[in-house]
Amino acid sequence: MDDDYHQANKLLAKGHRQEALKRYTAYIDKWKPEYNASGDVINYDKLGMAYNNRGQLHYLNVDFYLAIDDYTQAIKYDQHLAVAYYNRGQIHYRLASYQLAIDDLQRALTIEPNFQDAKSNLMQARHDLQLQLQGKSSSDTITTVN
Repeated sequence: MDDDYHQANKLLAKGHRQEALKRYTAYIDKWKPEYNASGDVINYDKLGMAYNNRGQLHYLNVDFYLAIDDYTQAIKYDQHLAVAYYNRGQIHYRLASYQLAIDDLQRALTIEPNFQDAKSNLMQARHDLQLQLQGKSSSDTITTVN
């Protein structure tokens, strides 16, 4: 089972997206909890990262709703995975669900206060939400120079 996870990571690093997607899916499908001596599950973080990485592959394939589902699962298994909140927030932003994007980006920053991409994207999402509430779009505010 861990072999699927490690192979998926290697394939992802090499840019073999479809093969990596299959390996992450195999890992997720076969996943079983591992326990420490106290009886606590100790491998939720790896499952969370597998969902996050598979979500990223869905995002790259423009399968936004599958990506959102995977990021949500990643968060379920690792509530401290700032990148999963960030990634899900990015999709909400692309879908013009600005308040959902803001919520996720704020959560990412609560976990990792120095997450610079989350900071700048949060500012943009807030700006675009205000424009949306005013009935405008970002393109309405772009000024062209002749």
